[in-house]
Amino acid sequence: MVFSFAANSEEPEVDWAQSSRWDFSSQLLAQHGPMGKAELDFHDAANSNRPPHRPRIASLTELGLPRMLGGDTQVLYLPPRSSGQGLILQPHAPPNGVFARHERISNYTLIMDVYWPDEAADSWRPIYQTDLGNRDDAELFVQAGAPAGLGINNGYQGAIHTGRWHRIAIAVQAASGPGGVGQIHKFIDGVWVGAHMTPGVDQDNRWALRDGLLLFAGGRNAGAPVYIANLLFTPEFVPMQSLERLGGAHATDALRRGRRGVNTLRARRSARIVAHRGNSCCAPENTLSAISQALDIGVYAIEVDVRLTRDGHAILMHDDTLDRTTNGKGLTSQTSLASIKSLDAGSWFSSRYHDERVPTLSEALRLTKGKSILFIDAKDSRLAPAIAQSLRDADAPPDAIRLWEVKSEQKLKKFQKILPASPYNWGTAPPDPRPAFFQRLQKLGVIGFEIPEVQASPRFLAMARQMGMEVTVYTLYDPVRMLDLIDQGVYAIETDFPAQLQRLLPMER
Repeated sequence: MVFSFAANSEEPEVDWAQSSRWDFSSQLLAQHGPMGKAELDFHDAANSNRPPHRPRIASLTELGLPRMLGGDTQVLYLPPRSSGQGLILQPHAPPNGVFARHERISNYTLIMDVYWPDEAADSWRPIYQTDLGNRDDAELFVQAGAPAGLGINNGYQGAIHTGRWHRIAIAVQAASGPGGVGQIHKFIDGVWVGAHMTPGVDQDNRWALRDGLLLFAGGRNAGAPVYIANLLFTPEFVPMQSLERLGGAHATDALRRGRRGVNTLRARRSARIVAHRGNSCCAPENTLSAISQALDIGVYAIEVDVRLTRDGHAILMHDDTLDRTTNGKGLTSQTSLASIKSLDAGSWFSSRYHDERVPTLSEALRLTKGKSILFIDAKDSRLAPAIAQSLRDADAPPDAIRLWEVKSEQKLKKFQKILPASPYNWGTAPPDPRPAFFQRLQKLGVIGFEIPEVQASPRFLAMARQMGMEVTVYTLYDPVRMLDLIDQGVYAIETDFPAQLQRLLPMER
């Protein structure tokens, strides 16, 4: 039986009253929304002349379009446009998330019911753009072709067909930092098709909103005609299960459930699941909530990042500063455990987690003991005594953890002096793997690998299996790439999306 986190857990509450929604029955006025609700208008970033055919609002019947589930309805038609022409959405919402201190909206969700005619098939179709001056490329596109994927750069996922209504849902959590970046979750007709990260430098993050966003504008060949039946914006990172439940397009409202798409992806063999920083797609990373959700899914292991506090305690924290994932500031290593425990470690992710606190490693071990392994990314070479103490405090055995070392044999041996009975993973794969490489690591006490996906060559995976060593590959956001690696024989996949990966695996008999 395949366990589905979305289907078997209590659905987090979404305050849809904070959303602004358009069904175009009142032109461009939002039919639903809070006080000071978002505004929508036509926009021309370059102040060029309007195209020969102006935007039009009419019924499906008048426009000669196929009916939707729910019957006939008013839709907005955007005719062929020059770059920068489209819609402008101004949220009128308070800053939130990681960039709240920079007066930006970090967390938000867009839902749209859209239809591109066949003549748009050969065009790149921009979805939205955060630079209102349209001075750079859009933040998300529909790929040229039929069917076409949803994404940016080389990260196009799913299938959007011309001549067919689709519901596109995009949940955004903009964040920047070394190894600590936000996510964009992408859904087509209620099916998760993948995700990508939101890299940036400090507050210079292209996905965070300052004044608003452009819709269906920006980029090359931006003028493909498009019809929009419903549009929703909410300044909240909406949980995945809520977007799944909305399914496909519906004539009357973006919150009315349409027919859900069918996900036909399925792996031919099984693999173990490692939850990256817990169930970090859906809960704040490296917290007890994220770990608990991963345990509910039933994962093989949970990867966590561990750092030292000023007074020598091992805590779960990725960054060397507190800034990104708490409401505190400064270096973790210069802050006491008591001070760190007073911080809010969840609101940056969602207001639903405002009571979340930074956990100690011993608290995490008590939670996972006998249920799952903790893969530990030790961020400080002085951590070994604190990790050993955490095992004692939690009354957990040495193999309750697996330590990760990237490339330093010297550092590995330092850890082994204090933690001799704990297993170890190695963090790099050579471009030309030979038996001697694996034999040397085995003599050092290494039992497996935890490597980035770009290093997971078929030859390396085959050689590791031959030598009896496990290979975990990180960090996967694309279901098609997950299937590719599983087919190549990878032992485990590390992902922020453990429940979604589990759905791809063969059903147990």
